[in-house]
Amino acid sequence: MGPRVRVNITLPAAIDQFAARHGQSRSGFLVAAARRAMGKAA
Repeated sequence: MGPRVRVNITLPAAIDQFAARHGQSRSGFLVAAARRAMGKAA
């Protein structure tokens, strides 16, 4: 996927809560969601 880039964003707390309930970190959850979205768009 290329080099990694640090980002600073504000998200609803519900995203953290959802990720935690499913055994994921916030970053891991967002990466997985982005990869799924990119796969569907390709």
